[in-house]
Amino acid sequence: MVMIGKNTKIFVAGHRGFVGSSVVRTLRAEGFQNLCFCSRARLDLEDRKKTLEYFDRARPRVVVMCAAARKCDDSWVDPLEMFGEMGMVCNVLDGAQSIDVEKCVFVGGSDLYPKSAKDPCQESTLLSDSDMPRTSDLHLGRLMGIRQCEALWRQSGRFVSLISTELYGPAKGGATGGNQGIVSLILKLLLAKERGDGRVELSREPLFKTELLFVDDFAAACVAVLLEELEWPILNVGSGEGVQMEDFVATIASAVGFPGRIEWTGKETRSDKIRRLDCNRIRSLGWSPQVSLQEGVAHTVRDLQNRLNWSRKLRLTKHRVQDLSDALAALGSSEVCKG
Repeated sequence: MVMIGKNTKIFVAGHRGFVGSSVVRTLRAEGFQNLCFCSRARLDLEDRKKTLEYFDRARPRVVVMCAAARKCDDSWVDPLEMFGEMGMVCNVLDGAQSIDVEKCVFVGGSDLYPKSAKDPCQESTLLSDSDMPRTSDLHLGRLMGIRQCEALWRQSGRFVSLISTELYGPAKGGATGGNQGIVSLILKLLLAKERGDGRVELSREPLFKTELLFVDDFAAACVAVLLEELEWPILNVGSGEGVQMEDFVATIASAVGFPGRIEWTGKETRSDKIRRLDCNRIRSLGWSPQVSLQEGVAHTVRDLQNRLNWSRKLRLTKHRVQDLSDALAALGSSEVCKG
């Protein structure tokens, strides 16, 4: 049986990212203090030789792989970035295997499921369908990592993949805030309130219905699997509830305190289609979401407001933050992230 104590040495790859920083916070809150990590400047995980040397030198007993390539959205057009992601994943998993770690947790997202996956998505369908996810070229590295973890799990039962639904929440360290669509929505309403706008226009296309999970709840799931002997190599982590776009925007407006009207532009369409995750496996370990949508959105709004205020205090922008592009640029500043 895998025994992981409070003094077990844990390496978190991607510790300054959106998910990784939440995992670090959660581990520390649970009393795990023997954490190790390296910035990209000190350790480029795409460099195989240096990565394997780091594992041999640091010898962590647990690895949580949250690191991602420099670009991870639809703007990723350079094929070399894709191969960099694949190399990074392979290097970390090989490094963990080479020192015989007690547990390795690999993080993926629900967009890795094939287009044909039925609602709710079950873990058994993730690697069994030839139908690739919509952004298959961008996610080959992640899919390869899940496949490698599955093979290693058969050998030792120590490698596991966690598949998250759409995550949101505050950003710490060098993170920019997770889902940029959600960040943009919140910033748009924050700025509208500051300007005293009486209304905000939002497009009805696409008027989505999705499953959302607060990032710290996902981090708690990562900790939960560290402490259990698992029966499966892949576990979904989600809320199990769908949220309609209009309801989500209303929740944001309430948290922001925006008193104006939300005006929807474009053709009115509504889809009941939703990609939820079957989370019976992770729930069987005693995990369940603890943060409600209202609480999570309010926490995220406060974080973004504080980060904007910090940027203004440091005068990092040439003029007052007035529009969405200004706000996103301010949040992307390394100085703001450190604040």
